[in-house]
Amino acid sequence: MDGFSCLVRGKADAQAICVEPALEHENVHMVTGANGATSTWRWTRRTTSKG
Repeated sequence: MDGFSCLVRGKADAQAICVEPALEHENVHMVTGANGATSTWRWTRRTTSKG
């Protein structure tokens, strides 16, 4: 929790703008104390040509 919380949600911090609205959805859960894993993504670019 924020040490200087705003009771009318007037602050534009990450908790008020991102976290709290996201947690209102039933398929979003807060995970604490988890170890993050590194994943590597490889992006490809596909092009088409008319022949």
